Amino acid sequence: MRRKTLNKALNTCMECFLKAARSMMRHDGVEHAGYLAFLGLLSFFPFLIFFVSITGLLGQSKMGDQLVILLTEHLPHDFVAALLPRIEEIVSGPPQGIFTFAILATIWTASSAVEGTRTILNRAYHVSTPPAYVMRRLLSIVQFIGLTLGIFIAMAVLIFAPVVVHGVSKFLHIEAIITPIWNTIRVGFSGLLLAFMVSLSYYWLPNINQTWKRVLPGTFMVLVGWMLMAVGFSIYLKNFAQVNVVYGSLQGIIIAILFFYLVAVIYIYGAEFNYQVEHMRGHRIEEKEEDPQGKVVVKTTVKTIKKKRIRKT
Repeated sequence: MRRKTLNKALNTCMECFLKAARSMMRHDGVEHAGYLAFLGLLSFFPFLIFFVSITGLLGQSKMGDQLVILLTEHLPHDFVAALLPRIEEIVSGPPQGIFTFAILATIWTASSAVEGTRTILNRAYHVSTPPAYVMRRLLSIVQFIGLTLGIFIAMAVLIFAPVVVHGVSKFLHIEAIITPIWNTIRVGFSGLLLAFMVSLSYYWLPNINQTWKRVLPGTFMVLVGWMLMAVGFSIYLKNFAQVNVVYGSLQGIIIAILFFYLVAVIYIYGAEFNYQVEHMRGHRIEEKEEDPQGKVVVKTTVKTIKKKRIRKT
């Protein structure tokens, strides 16, 4: 009995894998990953400028350094090397006059990645009636600012928690025991933060009624995929890559774009996988739309599996 149950679960999981891949191809996910990679690279530096400027204004410039460490410590060396010079320039001192009209352009550019991600997720979840463009752009700006606030809080924890831990461990004379434990907790916190951000994007961005439970399968797939991709990408660049031969001085830029592209492919696949899991379970995905009076209503876009099977028969 247990063996049959396990085999059924494995077959169902494999079916979800294959259907998610086919659905991704059908929705042009591979091509859209290039678009998302471009937006990610285009928005990365404006976001960093905005974050460093805000933290500097609040007298917490160390948060910028902490964010850079968090972003780069587990990434391939060649990718980090391509972006690190400009990152260091921004962290050492953001461009002057950023708190003038230029900050509006910075927010607009950085929020474009949020809007691009929403568009792709809506396609993955078969959304047929996305909100109006103006509403989507305003929502993207609000969500970008919310994202910045969330990262600000996370960086505050990473900065002040070691001070508290060091003070307590020194007072209790257990520094030798606490230090390795804290390092492990710090790595775990980074992983949990990344998982939360991926889950939040799946939960918050698409124009459907989501639950946290429904976004977990895709989030798990994305985290595992990103870890394997980072290791494989590093090995490839170290042993097999001929990027320098082909692109010459543009090598760093190409490596950065390629890395963002692979990240985007796995992320889009995670959304497709979430949809297929819900589809296999027979759950309904409810789409939000606006009526002529501007009120938000709910429209069911995906029927249960049982109903679809009845139609076929």
